[in-house]
Amino acid sequence: MYYFKETEDYIEKYNITFDLEKLNELKKEIIDNCSEVEHKEINTPIEPENNPLKIRNLKKGKQVGTRTFANGQSIPLYTYDYDEYTYPYLVNLIDNLINGETNSLEEIFIPNKQKEKHYDLRLKNYKKRNINKKFNEYEKINYFDIQKKREKLNELDKLIIDYEKMATIKPVGPYYEKVKELITLELVAKLPIEYLNKIINFYEDETIINKTKKKHK
Repeated sequence: MYYFKETEDYIEKYNITFDLEKLNELKKEIIDNCSEVEHKEINTPIEPENNPLKIRNLKKGKQVGTRTFANGQSIPLYTYDYDEYTYPYLVNLIDNLINGETNSLEEIFIPNKQKEKHYDLRLKNYKKRNINKKFNEYEKINYFDIQKKREKLNELDKLIIDYEKMATIKPVGPYYEKVKELITLELVAKLPIEYLNKIINFYEDETIINKTKKKHK
């Protein structure tokens, strides 16, 4: 597997190697430690896929009804409850690398913090400050304004629930470093960009490209 990196003066070609088993083990650890976990309960005739990386603790409950189609056919509805894991963007990058998409290396070595919301603890700290802010707003509402107090209290409850979900989530930032440690890049060749541009300009004419392709088939 090769990765091409452009520097100021060269296009560099690297051979990529990594320990697949260790990378998959690290991916599972990232999912376990850095995912948002939401408990869900649904009524459906189809059992959700019990994917151990994304859906866990799947349980089938009792029949709660039926679903009838236009042709008169009916199928039973069952309650299913499970924990759904929404894992970090880094997991997608690891999967892409394993599948041969070497461009994912760019975001592994220089993390995209806009896509990786749990990169560090800033989001958790921001949510905590937001809870304190909402609580102060609640305290300032007139004691007799029951409706406004109830609305603000509902907002506060949602923020607290959201924050508690994040309480056990570890920041994913340090895992980027662990992934990097499992990847080896070996420089095998490099080509001056100036020379590459001359080749591109030489083959600008599509007729020349097609003739060359036929000749070397």
